Amino acid sequence: FRKLVEDMAGTDQLEALHEGEDFKKRFTWAIEQGTPFHKNIYNKIRGSKFIEIYHSFIAEHLKPLFSDDKVVYQAIPTFRVHYPENVGVEAWHKDRDYNHNPKEVNIFMPFTAAYGTNAVWYESEEGKQDFSPIEMDYGTVAFWDGVNLLHGNKLNTTGATRVSCDFRVMNISDYKEPEGDSVISGTKMTLGNYYEVM
Repeated sequence: FRKLVEDMAGTDQLEALHEGEDFKKRFTWAIEQGTPFHKNIYNKIRGSKFIEIYHSFIAEHLKPLFSDDKVVYQAIPTFRVHYPENVGVEAWHKDRDYNHNPKEVNIFMPFTAAYGTNAVWYESEEGKQDFSPIEMDYGTVAFWDGVNLLHGNKLNTTGATRVSCDFRVMNISDYKEPEGDSVISGTKMTLGNYYEVM
């Protein structure tokens, strides 16, 4: 995955992405998906080798972990950049606050090491607010309950950019058409748009 992301982004130094991008604004909901990196990725992602491998990964490694014979998954993963002296996502939140199904399983896939203040921080139980980081290296994925657990980012003081993607998977029997659209992209959160069936 990392090589494909690097090719789309035009760099082989994801941890130093902040050095090549003239983007110093503090992230807000309005701009956190609008960096030069994001524009490069989202302009190239559809029909790419990345999407082909992404589908294979879900089919081979994730779908067998669910009980239904079909799963609903996020068609295009959400890419995240957590620059030094910035946050990856502006607000601490639960995904269900933004039209997500409470039965979704969040998958976190880093393309660089995620550690310390460049990681995603989350509570262990709903309402506990005992935040700890999801620390992991490239080549691993985390399954977690971001739809129901409060989570967010701290100011990144590591000096390294964290680049990752996250996406959602659920049993098809748990899917219910939501009332709203994706907060960030404005995509209708329906089958054939935000979600696909496998």
